[in-house]
Amino acid sequence: MLPPARLYPVQGLSANITRMGILVTIAIRLIEGMFAIGAIGSFIVLILTAIEDIETLAGVGDSKHTEEQPT
Repeated sequence: MLPPARLYPVQGLSANITRMGILVTIAIRLIEGMFAIGAIGSFIVLILTAIEDIETLAGVGDSKHTEEQPT
């Protein structure tokens, strides 16, 4: 906990601390948003990969993957 404002030798330090708190809050919210977007993107990739794997196992996938390529 910070000491009372009257003990600070610099004028307006409490205002600087308040501004810094606002900046830290914005940075935290930005990082949280980036994390959420990344988690959602990873989940979408996981679902699409699972669907593709199921199609491959069921033999419904593209025929271009199952045909032998000439060498």
